[in-house]
Amino acid sequence: PTFKQRFYGSGALTTTEAFSGSAPARVGHHNDCFLASADDEGTYGDVTADKAYLATENQFLPQGGETCATSSFSTWSNASADMAKLHYSYLNRDYLGAVYTSWGSNIDTARRRLGYRLALVSSTVGSGVRPGSELPVSLSVRNDGYATPFNPRNVEIIAKHTTTGARL
Repeated sequence: PTFKQRFYGSGALTTTEAFSGSAPARVGHHNDCFLASADDEGTYGDVTADKAYLATENQFLPQGGETCATSSFSTWSNASADMAKLHYSYLNRDYLGAVYTSWGSNIDTARRRLGYRLALVSSTVGSGVRPGSELPVSLSVRNDGYATPFNPRNVEIIAKHTTTGARL
């Protein structure tokens, strides 16, 4: 976080700045020594303040990293808490494997939750619509991932005839 703050200021992105296309809105974060020590081998100058900054900033940006050492901090409970709080999008699985191995079967949870995982909870679709008119649709979506969506995601609804399968 210190490097980005040095270039773009110490404040985290706001909702107004988030998708503006400005340089600060386009630069995410990478932790080169995730869970290696209390301060991730110097990643954090002030652990509490830096993690609070990232928790806010990473609502709009990717956050990822890799591990570099096993330690008393590289436990699954610390990993899952930090990945959730800091909205982790990715981890480099090729470095350092010993940390991931120490998480046991929880590595599967990490794989499933890294990034954003949007799931349809429910939907309501109007009936009796005529060609050229509006079709009322309501969707309820849940995010099961650690990260929040940081890129636009369009929704495409394809209407098909129930008998023939032809697109309407």
